[in-house]
Formats: sequence, C-alpha cells, structure tokens
Amino acid sequence: MIKLQLKFLLLLGITSFLVSCDGDDPILPTLPTGPSISLQSGADLVSSDATINAGSTFTVSVSGSEGDAPLNSFRIQEDGVNVPTDRLTIDGSAAAANPVLLLNSDKTSFSYTVIIQSSESAMASDYSFQVTDEDQESDSETITITTESTPPTVTINGSDTLTAAADQLISISVTATPTGANLQTIAVYENDSLITQFD
Repeated sequence: MIKLQLKFLLLLGITSFLVSCDGDDPILPTLPTGPSISLQSGADLVSSDATINAGSTFTVSVSGSEGDAPLNSFRIQEDGVNVPTDRLTIDGSAAAANPVLLLNSDKTSFSYTVIIQSSESAMASDYSFQVTDEDQESDSETITITTESTPPTVTINGSDTLTAAADQLISISVTATPTGANLQTIAVYENDSLITQFD
C-alpha cells in the first residue's frame, strides 16, 4: 500500500512538471540594433540614381544615427573603393580622411553635406555611404551616378569672317567653356589641317 502511494505521488509530480514546462514561453535571443543612415532629399541634392556631366560635382545630404552602440566611422566608396579625399568636400571643407572618424556628438548622430567630384569618363558608378558603430554593426545607402561626356563649347568673339594679306598674322579671340571635365587642349585647324606654327 505504501509503495503504491509513493508511485502515485511520483507520477503526479512528473505530470505536473511536464505541464509546467509546456506552458513556458520560449526565450528568444536579443538581436543588436545597429546604426542607420539615410540620404536626404531637397533642392540641388542627389538622393537617388542620377545622370550628370562627366567631371562635374554632385551633392548629397547624409544623416546617421546610433543604435545600441556609439557610432565609430563614416565612409564613402565608389564601386567598392574609398573615394580619394581630393574629390570630397564635407560641410564646406576639404575632407581630411575617408573613412571619417566620428567624435563627440557625432558618435550619437550626424548630418553632413557632401560634395563629390564625379568621374571624368562616361560611365556608371555606384556610390555607397556607410556608417559603422563601435560593435562593428553597419548600415549603408547606395546610389548610381551615370556620367555623360559632353563636348565643350567654343565661341568666336567678334566676326567669324576675316580678310588678311598672305603671310600676315591675324588675331582671333575665342572663348572655350567646359561642360563637365576640365579643358585640356585647344587646337587650330585650317581647311581641316592642324596648324602647328603660329609665327
């Protein structure tokens, strides 16, 4: 009789334990909240894919904010490679470094106006803007900038018809205007032949 009661109590205890375990909610791991970054829209700002003249600049407004950890750095890349600092202006000053080490209040959040010198060749390039925090969590935004090669313009100042005696030197004033990349050379042709001597 005593053995039967003990077996009954033991069975009751095991049943209660199983019911109790089945009723518990599962414990899920907590995922870290990383930083966030975004491109702002506005007048004269690029926030999505765009087409511009080769060699010209474009401007973006970038905002970043921390997640669970303070922000550490901000990086700008072109086709997976850091953009050289001589092609970057950040908040009106030439960029000192890329990536930019974030300090003081910028470790919580930042908003930068960035001017980027585009490629001088006709091509499509992916520009990514990435923020990384001290836990190595990151976020990024990417836009595609397509550069088109547009020839410069040349204007003759004054009359485009001149009369001169043979072997006489003449003076012609012209204005050359770039439409994207910087001007490199200017040449003068006579009846489709390049003039190489001017004296």
